[in-house]
Amino acid sequence: MGKHWKVEDKKKILEFYSKNRLTETLVKFGIKNKSTIYMWKKQLNEGTLSSSNSGHGKGSHKGRPKKWKSLNPEEMTREQLIKYVKALEDLKKLEASLEKTNSKKLKN
Repeated sequence: MGKHWKVEDKKKILEFYSKNRLTETLVKFGIKNKSTIYMWKKQLNEGTLSSSNSGHGKGSHKGRPKKWKSLNPEEMTREQLIKYVKALEDLKKLEASLEKTNSKKLKN
């Protein structure tokens, strides 16, 4: 896992980068990947620069989705239960659609 940079530090690093070479900046601050600097610069221009370590600004959803802690409805929050029920409904619709498609193929 990489270092967590404060917004102020990111701005100082970007200021240094604006006056110096990329390689110098990476070495001086111990940043391993040049894309980090490019991302911060883009985020600064877009107004989304934050202390987040994900590098993708607010609302980042990088990585695998979180697994359900439990599929026991009695232990789920109301919000989790609603999502779970909607997911089941979507799966049932998908299954029905696939069965319909497969039965048409078998007839032809």
